Amino acid sequence: MQSRFLGPLLLTAAVQGIVRLPKVAAWLSKRGFAEFGLANAAYYVGFAIILAYGSHGWLATHVSQQRQIQSFDKKRSKAAGEAPTAYKNRSPPAEAAVRTVATLMTELVYAFIPFAPATTTWASFIGATLALALYWDAHFFVVHKIVHENGWLYKNIHKLHHSEKQPHVFNAYFVTYQSHFLTEQLVILIAVACGLPRDVFTWTMYWGTLGTYVEHCGHDLADVKLSPLPITFGQLGLMLSPWSLVLGSETTAEHDWHHEKFTTNYALSFTYLDKLFNSFHPGRVPGACLAKADKPVDASDIKANGMMCATDEEGNPIVGATTATADAIPAPAAPAVSPATEATEVTIEASTCGLEASHPGRAHPLESTCGAVRNVLRLVETMKGELSEIGVAVDLYERSLQSATRARRACADSETIVCALLQDVGEVLTATNHGEISAALLRPYVSQKSHWLLSNHEVLTATHVLERQGLNADPDLRDKLAEFASAGIVAGHPWYDAAQTFCVEYDQPSFDPEYKSDSLASFVPLVEEIFDRSPFWWSEDGINMPKKSVAAITAAA
Repeated sequence: MQSRFLGPLLLTAAVQGIVRLPKVAAWLSKRGFAEFGLANAAYYVGFAIILAYGSHGWLATHVSQQRQIQSFDKKRSKAAGEAPTAYKNRSPPAEAAVRTVATLMTELVYAFIPFAPATTTWASFIGATLALALYWDAHFFVVHKIVHENGWLYKNIHKLHHSEKQPHVFNAYFVTYQSHFLTEQLVILIAVACGLPRDVFTWTMYWGTLGTYVEHCGHDLADVKLSPLPITFGQLGLMLSPWSLVLGSETTAEHDWHHEKFTTNYALSFTYLDKLFNSFHPGRVPGACLAKADKPVDASDIKANGMMCATDEEGNPIVGATTATADAIPAPAAPAVSPATEATEVTIEASTCGLEASHPGRAHPLESTCGAVRNVLRLVETMKGELSEIGVAVDLYERSLQSATRARRACADSETIVCALLQDVGEVLTATNHGEISAALLRPYVSQKSHWLLSNHEVLTATHVLERQGLNADPDLRDKLAEFASAGIVAGHPWYDAAQTFCVEYDQPSFDPEYKSDSLASFVPLVEEIFDRSPFWWSEDGINMPKKSVAAITAAA
């Protein structure tokens, strides 16, 4: 908190020290530069604070819950039939509100920064506004991506902002001063040095503040009608920023996904950079979290021929909700890396309670359940150099990354992705029943379907292994063996098709030495999400699952 006041004072002193240099002062005076002024800065700060509280109040009072993007309930914490939590019913964000006010108060530094004279034509105003928007978005993208991919920077600069995976209005400025300086005030200083007109600065700050509140509000407001005007909020945004038609406009759903998954949608205003650098994801479909299907849509229903899916509350793909093409990159995924590049290999350091990459672009800190997650990821790392079959071109470590990457790029849910990542951790000990080892490890945290799938995946893939080794030409051999039939591992089992999808689409193709796998660090948030669940959540009571009662007693103690 001290830096929130010391930082602006040091910045003001530095700016004043520079602009009062005789040559600098003469240059600024000749070109009509003038300080923004304390009154103008105070008007903006007051506006931004009032707008934050006003936006929060409007959402709590008027917004339809059908616009809600994420569930505000901790997974499986609601009783059957109980209504999902609405924005108005969330815990009051008192701490975030106080920090928001404190952050906005630092904007008073603009009072002492000299800006160029206001523009005199609409053409110059629009041109300067576009130039500032383009630079700010690019600057934000680069800085934002760097702090996410470097463990130390994330922990010390940006982690506070991600304390909420389901953001609200006050999350917009719930940041450290260092983060605020790097992503806003530094931009303005650079723009001022390039001749930023005061009217362009004023407009951008006022409109942009509303925009950032909307991006963090957790609801899709694009089609909200602005009565008595005959337009919606989304249409107003396009009118005021028509270049978004070409560059792509960042939506609330996309930024909401960034808060939930960490590794996508880094840009501020536009989507073209995320699409260009393989970090774009369209986010969830508004309202889907309120009406989950009884049976999740299988990722295999969505063809891997250029379509990227939106997802429901559980991260499952929603048929008919595809909103991007293959050009927009499968997601959520960190930048793909070559398995042959040593610089991308992840090592685990206990001192950081998370992942530290030998390359800074692959680190992501853990936030909770760090001991279990760290130890599980160590199991994955023990597979380096271990081969599952004679003659295969990749080790078990790379194969696990490939399997998880394929699942994620097929829009599988988080649970399936983690199962793909951890399916072979037991194979270092034994190949015969390694599926049961990974299944036992994940049993308290995954569905019974996933547990069955993991327990039997080496059986389901056996015929594929024989085919690869030229020992079997009958793809239906498994369904003809009496032993498999007696164990129920045949077509007709309720989870057979899901297991087939897992094995055929994620597991068996993952022997490709040229495949661009995502890094282990990029899967940390998903592994953490699974291990953060209540143990044995799928058991209705502790009678049939006494370990659930033991886990609850242990947690309470």
